[in-house]
Amino acid sequence: MKMMKVAGAMILALPGAAAAQDAGGAETDAAELVKIVLEKRVAVDARPAVVWDRIGGPCDITDWLPSVTDCAAMETDEGVVRALNGDTIHELFTRVDNAGHSHDYVMTKGPLAAADYRSTLSVNAGEDGEGSIIAWSDEVSVPQAQVEAVQPIIEGILDAGIAGMRALFE
Repeated sequence: MKMMKVAGAMILALPGAAAAQDAGGAETDAAELVKIVLEKRVAVDARPAVVWDRIGGPCDITDWLPSVTDCAAMETDEGVVRALNGDTIHELFTRVDNAGHSHDYVMTKGPLAAADYRSTLSVNAGEDGEGSIIAWSDEVSVPQAQVEAVQPIIEGILDAGIAGMRALFE
């Protein structure tokens, strides 16, 4: 496994999990997958419970991420799924801890669904018990050739979301 640092992101190179076929149907080595791990944080002047009540619900994302225009949450056999921007993106909540002010979710439909896209949103007490720290992280695995294209997109989404969450508490 290789590790690289690209624009503040932790990048892990992982061996490809599957083999591909060439035009003649012969099996070839799959492209090396690279795991991009990004986290953004912001301090806000509100208690964690107040912050979580404002940003932690499945569809609260429409209040702080400008690229999400609408959201519908539905209970499924697997858990809560939110559909974003019509039916363009589906995200399955894999862990929800409202008392601990955090949740994890995976993209099951959308542009990065096949890229093992995972995300965590959490709120913790700020330094010296003042205010809160909001942390939003994403993890995605993509072929090495796509890192330079995908990493800035994810970083831009996180930056916009953190800015939107900060604005809710100004």
